[in-house]
Amino acid sequence: MKKSRKMKKKPKFLLLGWDSADWKVINPLIDKGQMPALESLINKGVMGNIATLDPPLSPMLWTSIATGKYAFKHGVHGFLEGKENQTKIGAVTTNSIKTKTIWEILNKNGFKTNVVGWWPSHPAAPLDGCLISNFHGKAPLDSKWNDWKTIPNAVYPENLAAKLNALRVHPGELGMEQLVSFIPNYQLLKEEDKSLVNLLLADLAECVTVHSTATYLAEHSEWDFMAVYYNAIDHISHVFMKYHPPKLPWVKQDKFEIYQTVIEAAYRFHDLMLERWLELVDEDCYVMVLSDHGFHSDEMRVKELPKEPAAIAREHNYLGMMTLKGPNIKEDELIYGSSLLDITPTILSIFGLAVGKDMDGKVLSSAYVKAQALTVVNSWDESSKGYTQDLNQLENSELIQQLVDLGYVEATNFESPEQVKKLLDENNFYLARSYFDARKYTEASLIASRLCSDYPENDRYHYFLAKLYVEQKETQKLQVIITQLENIVPKGAIGILVLKGKLHYLKNEFKEALSIFQAILKSSKSGNAYLQYQIATTLLKLHDYKQAIVHYKKNLKLNPGNAHAMQGIGMASLGLKKTDEAIDILIDSVSITYFNPSAHYHLGVAFKQAGAFEQAEQAFLVARQMAPNMSKARLELVNLYENELKDAIKAKELLEEVKRKSKGLVYIVSGLPRSGTSMMMQMLEAGGMKVLSDQVREANEDNPHGYYEHEDIKRLSSDNAIIYNAKDKGVKIIANLIRFLPSNLDYKIILMKRPMKEVVISQDKMLQRLNKAPKSSTKFGMDELLAQSYQQAKEFIGKQQNMSFIELEYGAVLKNSKDTVQALIEFLELDLDAELMLKKIDRKLHRNQ
Repeated sequence: MKKSRKMKKKPKFLLLGWDSADWKVINPLIDKGQMPALESLINKGVMGNIATLDPPLSPMLWTSIATGKYAFKHGVHGFLEGKENQTKIGAVTTNSIKTKTIWEILNKNGFKTNVVGWWPSHPAAPLDGCLISNFHGKAPLDSKWNDWKTIPNAVYPENLAAKLNALRVHPGELGMEQLVSFIPNYQLLKEEDKSLVNLLLADLAECVTVHSTATYLAEHSEWDFMAVYYNAIDHISHVFMKYHPPKLPWVKQDKFEIYQTVIEAAYRFHDLMLERWLELVDEDCYVMVLSDHGFHSDEMRVKELPKEPAAIAREHNYLGMMTLKGPNIKEDELIYGSSLLDITPTILSIFGLAVGKDMDGKVLSSAYVKAQALTVVNSWDESSKGYTQDLNQLENSELIQQLVDLGYVEATNFESPEQVKKLLDENNFYLARSYFDARKYTEASLIASRLCSDYPENDRYHYFLAKLYVEQKETQKLQVIITQLENIVPKGAIGILVLKGKLHYLKNEFKEALSIFQAILKSSKSGNAYLQYQIATTLLKLHDYKQAIVHYKKNLKLNPGNAHAMQGIGMASLGLKKTDEAIDILIDSVSITYFNPSAHYHLGVAFKQAGAFEQAEQAFLVARQMAPNMSKARLELVNLYENELKDAIKAKELLEEVKRKSKGLVYIVSGLPRSGTSMMMQMLEAGGMKVLSDQVREANEDNPHGYYEHEDIKRLSSDNAIIYNAKDKGVKIIANLIRFLPSNLDYKIILMKRPMKEVVISQDKMLQRLNKAPKSSTKFGMDELLAQSYQQAKEFIGKQQNMSFIELEYGAVLKNSKDTVQALIEFLELDLDAELMLKKIDRKLHRNQ
């Protein structure tokens, strides 16, 4: 008789969302033994930071968590949306989500799901299980505890509505017994505190309703997956975080005495609810607790919010919290690099389901003891959503009023055509920010440019467009937007000054940028973490490593956990040859923000300097995985394989990969400044080659026939995208920037060589004419340094499989012109006009000999 095969037990997964929960508040409470349930969960599983998305608006973020997709894919672009052909405004609802949620995908594959309070989830859509909308537990401000109307379409299946409505808790049912846990000094309350106390009671009542509803369903229904959303920490933090210790200078002492305990009490209350959950589920149930973002609880707290839509989002911290335990999950370990987009893919993998290729997140594989078998599917979406139900007028107006009360939406005439357009364009602004967050700069720029055109007085839109131009290194466009902003904002606005500093920085004018940033900081009344970071980063460019570290540390004091400041310290430490310090701080940096290829690259450099070659290899591989076109990481790997690890096969594979991925050919004229590069560019153009030049630098006494430069080429070290515009063209690049060229192009390089003393004299006289050096400044000791720089560039080129070069002596071009030009044409393998090229050789300019 055949033995029956033991059926594999179905997974069970509990997902608890704590909006705004932050490790900065949690960790001290755990250390004091005041969050034992969460501590036990951490000890049995993994924990870590989780990176939020921009903009950090709850309905967008929780939908990204539930779909694994950016907002521009899932369809929720804010708190409100257009209705009736964009002629009216309504709150975002279940209908707003244009892609499948995790519970819908699980349903499709035979798993029962319960969802309670998710934002947005009203009206409740049918599913195999139960769905209780985010509108179910909300009590209108004018309602009474004994006359609280039921909310239509808030419960699915409807036959549960009567039972679940009875579990709701009204703020009016809560009294001093509940309040004393949050405000022990309640006897100090005055009549003026009534509004704040009522807000606290409303948040607690809704939280209790969500919890009692969810735990009832957990005990009285079958389910494989359950998602429960608690918004209380977020709502309470927006009102009471200002009173959280340490006391802020602008907070009144009497109010601090009353409310200083509220935040910690809210966290302890959530821990009590978590304790109940851990009692309800089996030991082998997966339990995940996460937040969509954190909340500033230290010096980063905002004193006064600007008058702008959704201003309270400025109080959010970009790092949230996450912990997960369950079968095959590591115990008591940290994991790194988590994003909100990773939650749905991870849950799918736990249930043995394929991850959609159209999802933007990844599976958190580092959390598993044993690697899961991962599969993919093109998409879980179908042609239609399958369920829509419009809100009635009462429901819609109630939802909108609640958003107004919470401060997410401005009170206005929601039926005025002008206001409707304004509100919908605010949504478009959020959409543009979502594109920016996904590095889709073209899509973001199109929206932002239109918003700036439609709202010429809206400085927020202009500042965002300026941010886009900074990211894309568009210096000319940035200058235009700065000019526009100067006509909008008050004269001397800090934002304008910062952008001017950024403009100088992008143009490699680091001393000018530093001067601006330091002047702003001096006039600032606070330490200003942002300016400290800008100053530090500029000092890093100026190779003032010691002072860079000083300012990075000042940034970290004001903004603890800033991974980019930690990376800066690591890079500065490398510059000071403090390798061990660099390794430690760079590891800290990537542990906080894992997706940062630059940080992994510099960690690789540090490991290499320390002689830890295998660790260096891993760091460079991670950098290349995140940024496949990072040529410097590829070069470091090739050098490692050739010289230290002695792995010729891997080195060859990398070099062949470069050949396969080549996306075109670029002709480069290079050498030291004042070595004849401008003359060579003129010759190539005359011969028939197209050249890349913006003509920004005009001809003058030093170069009467033109410089043939492009401003963006100067920024190759930080952004090499411009070089893709030079395919099949000639471009002038000084020798020490050659190493920053992307590896997926091929290059033919004309290296111009000139006696170093002639180069020094020519450079010195040029500086004198520009009034940038005294007339006695010529120092022939510079020739050795210049010779070394040239030789390093030449050796680098010689090692690259995608680069070939011809070295031309400046004097030979002048004296043996015909032979030199013929050799050049043969090297370039182009049909250039030699006679026209020869006519561009101006021997009168050979003045400095």
